[in-house]
Amino acid sequence: MPSVFSLIGRSWEFTWKQAVLFRIIFWLLILPSLAINLLETLTGTLHIFPETVEISVLILLVDLILSVVILWGSACVIIIGRRLLRKKAGRSRSSFPAVRLEASHFVMPLLFTGILRACFTIFWGLLLIVPGIVYALRTSFCNLVVIFERKSFRKALRRSKVITRGRLKWIFWYLLALLVILYAPLNVCLGLLGGFAQNRGINFLVALDLADAVLNALASVLFSFSLILLYGEFTKHTNID
Repeated sequence: MPSVFSLIGRSWEFTWKQAVLFRIIFWLLILPSLAINLLETLTGTLHIFPETVEISVLILLVDLILSVVILWGSACVIIIGRRLLRKKAGRSRSSFPAVRLEASHFVMPLLFTGILRACFTIFWGLLLIVPGIVYALRTSFCNLVVIFERKSFRKALRRSKVITRGRLKWIFWYLLALLVILYAPLNVCLGLLGGFAQNRGINFLVALDLADAVLNALASVLFSFSLILLYGEFTKHTNID
C-alpha cells in the first residue's frame, strides 16, 4: 500500500498537469466558497443584514444553491481525476465546457446519494457512535462509485462497502492522516487569524475569507485525488459487479 505522503505527492504532481482544473477550481470551488464565507461574515460578524425570517430564509437558499455549485465542481474534479486510474496520467486536454457538461449529469445523483448516506450515518450514530463512524468509513467511496461506475443511491453505498470490506483499518488511518495533513494545520491557522481579525476591519475579513476559500479548495482537490488513488488500489482486487 502507498504511503499517505506518496498519495498527496502524486496528487500534487497530477494537479499541475491539468490546465482545465484551475478554471474548475476558480469558478466552481473558490468563488462559491468565497460567497458563502462573505455571507457568513456579513451576517454573523458584521451584522449588515437585519435579522428577519425573510432574510434568514433567503440566505439559506443562497447557501444551498452555492453548495450545489460546489458539489458540481467536486464532480468536475473527480472526472478530471479519473485519469489517475490510467497507467499514464498525462496532461489533460479536456475543455472546461465539456467537463462541466459531463459533471452536470452527476450532480443530482451525488446530492441524493450524499443525503441518503448522511441519513444512514445519523441513524447508526444515534444507536451508538461507533457504528455511525464505521458506516461513514465504509461508504467513503460512494461519490467515486457514482461517477466511475455510474451507480447511485443505495447501489453506490453498497458498492463502497464491498470495496472497503476487510480494509476498514486502512481506510480509517488513510482518511485520518489525509484530514490531519491537508485540513487541520490550515484551518487551525485560519481560525487563529479569524480571532485576530475581529477588530481589523472589513478588508482584513474579506482577505481572510478569500484565503479560506482558496486554500480549502486546493486541499479538497488533493483530498479527492488521494481518495481516487486509494480507490484504484482497492479495486484492483475487487470485482466491479
